[in-house]
Amino acid sequence: MKLNLVSQEVKYTFLNEKYHKGEKTRLFRNVKNDADPAKLHAFGEALVSLQTGDEYGGAVLIQHQQLDPEQA
Repeated sequence: MKLNLVSQEVKYTFLNEKYHKGEKTRLFRNVKNDADPAKLHAFGEALVSLQTGDEYGGAVLIQHQQLDPEQA
């Protein structure tokens, strides 16, 4: 059985007391399948620099893969 990467998303977390439970998340869809993790992190850092008082809480890469039972 083989897994085929179909799509990816990245979810960024921003921390600030003004948010409910102290954090806010933003989901970006259609991330290129060959996206560089360092560039995804740098994008998150750039986003937090645009939001007054926020701290960067991290990122989660979400992958959607299709199961292909025909391929070994």
